[in-house]
Amino acid sequence: SYQEEEDAADDEAARQAFTEDASRFKTSYISAALRVDVPPVQALVDQLDRCIEDGESPAILELKGNSRELYNSRLGDKDVEAIVQSLEASSHSLITALVFSWNNISDVGCMTLAAFVKTDTQINRLDLSFNNIGEEGGKALADALCHNKSLAHLALNGNKIGDKGGLALAQSLCVNTTLKTAELGNMELGHQTLTMMGIALAQNSSLLVLNIDRPSLFSRQEEAVEHVAMGLKTNVALRTLSMRNAGLRDRGCFLLCDNLVLNHSLTELDLSSNKLTEDAG
Repeated sequence: SYQEEEDAADDEAARQAFTEDASRFKTSYISAALRVDVPPVQALVDQLDRCIEDGESPAILELKGNSRELYNSRLGDKDVEAIVQSLEASSHSLITALVFSWNNISDVGCMTLAAFVKTDTQINRLDLSFNNIGEEGGKALADALCHNKSLAHLALNGNKIGDKGGLALAQSLCVNTTLKTAELGNMELGHQTLTMMGIALAQNSSLLVLNIDRPSLFSRQEEAVEHVAMGLKTNVALRTLSMRNAGLRDRGCFLLCDNLVLNHSLTELDLSSNKLTEDAG
């Protein structure tokens, strides 16, 4: 039928667009790698070749350092620089996610990505979990979040961002209106970060999922948890909160529960691996 022919023509046009986009990005990437004096990452080249051959969209650049292909040649800062240059040069019309977890990306590479994300309008997911990113990288990403209007998912689990970098990220959530998921677990976050996170939760109306597992909290009075609890009392958006292995005791649990009585959005709270007794159950 005419409709079937039209649909087939549309499918072919889409395949052609995908092929051209992947080809353009591949050419740009290889040139950028040569400019920054690193060999092209073969896993990325292979991924793009598959897209070209199959006529599929290279929507997700997934380069996990713990994969078989990259286990012995993980991404470093120069690799990130080459990828960002190629994204900028090719306009990356179909690429919407960068998954670079378990690599050797430091503050330098993170700042390169942050500068790109700051003005980008297409990347909606950035996963830098379990790299070598510290305070300065965290601050750079926080600055980017204050300006970015497209990123919906940020994962930084397992980086040593620390309390000052975490504080900057929490402050950015007072401004950012597009981020839906923030995975900030096991980042050595401290009292300042969680205090500011409570303030952010009271103001932010877009974040749906927050992971702040395993912060570095040492006070038995649990003042930081109290601030988080107070933020939850007036928060209207958050659906999932994870505070696993946070050193939480019964008092902290009671504070959370008392404030959650007035919260009407949270549907999932994970407090596993804490120091709770049966009284908190």
